[in-house]
Amino acid sequence: MHVHTAPDIVPRAIDDATLARALAAAGHAGAVLKSHVTATAGRAAIAEEAAPGVRMVGSVTLNHAVGGLNPHAVTALASMASGGPAIVWMPTRDADNDIRRKARDDRTPVALWDGDRPLPSLQAVLEATAEADLVLASGHLDPDESLHLFRTARIAGCRHLVATHVTAPVTPFGADRAGEAARGGAMIEICARNLFRIEAGRHEPDPVRIEEAAALILHLGASSCILSSDLGDPRLPAPLEGLSAVAVALAKAGISDADLERLLVENPARILGRE
Repeated sequence: MHVHTAPDIVPRAIDDATLARALAAAGHAGAVLKSHVTATAGRAAIAEEAAPGVRMVGSVTLNHAVGGLNPHAVTALASMASGGPAIVWMPTRDADNDIRRKARDDRTPVALWDGDRPLPSLQAVLEATAEADLVLASGHLDPDESLHLFRTARIAGCRHLVATHVTAPVTPFGADRAGEAARGGAMIEICARNLFRIEAGRHEPDPVRIEEAAALILHLGASSCILSSDLGDPRLPAPLEGLSAVAVALAKAGISDADLERLLVENPARILGRE
């Protein structure tokens, strides 16, 4: 539910069509294409032609490159998805939280709030997302800000919510805030990318991070979580290879086969509205 592919503004390990063919070869149903700078619904449709039977899902991330909090980008995404699933991510590289944590003074944040109230642009985005029945993901917002977003989004009618990579350094939810998000109806995303370590050119699942992720899954319950890759960085394994390695590591850390099925198959299908 979270793969970064080429073409992109930075190097990626795999392109859309190659990913689709890899999914087909591995027996996967599909994947969500994510970009920080462009909508991917059109790319997803083209990628499906490379691997008939695989479902590639589009998305849009509301950074400045697409106009920030632009409800027209959301309605265009929904139109291109033709009533099927798609994901609307809140700002990532242009989120105030991301800019502050990474000390990126060269970037201007996308504003979301007037005090505690959503700006009209955010309200319009939430209403457009709800109208099209799309998935809303928190992106790189601060965890507390994400919780406020979810409360606001539910009032606006959004039914499908995802707390994005809760163990990432930029979005460290912790067990308490992840639990609050889950109780409020959000699916908790754990990403393989954040569970790897890179040492001397080698990359492998980090035992400490794996144990922490397994503990979080057991604390929340697998029915509240999804396991995504967030891969595509050429310094790390390819998406399916990395996702598989992390699944094996989580199994060794005590996550059952039945729970892995929930994390990788049942919950993604449920939140995307697919059987």
